[in-house]
Amino acid sequence: RRLNATEAESWGLVDQVVPLEALDAAVEALAQEVAANAPRAVTAAKRLVQAVGRDAALAGAAATSYAEIYGSEDLREGLAAVKARRKPVFTGK
Repeated sequence: RRLNATEAESWGLVDQVVPLEALDAAVEALAQEVAANAPRAVTAAKRLVQAVGRDAALAGAAATSYAEIYGSEDLREGLAAVKARRKPVFTGK
């Protein structure tokens, strides 16, 4: 059976349901939220999402992503920013 948007949201299959007239604004807000994050973390998340459904690829993507993130300047910057209670400045390195 097909789920409607409200059911999909209640089941946790989607994060947000908005009326059609609010869709552009919701997409823009989400894009801004994603863009504000560390570039390496965004790239890693995209890689993992793309790998879902391909078990071997998913494991490899996860390992690569963790290695890239945990060795990055962006991780250190993010942690320092949290500790200093300031907004992080990510460089993609």
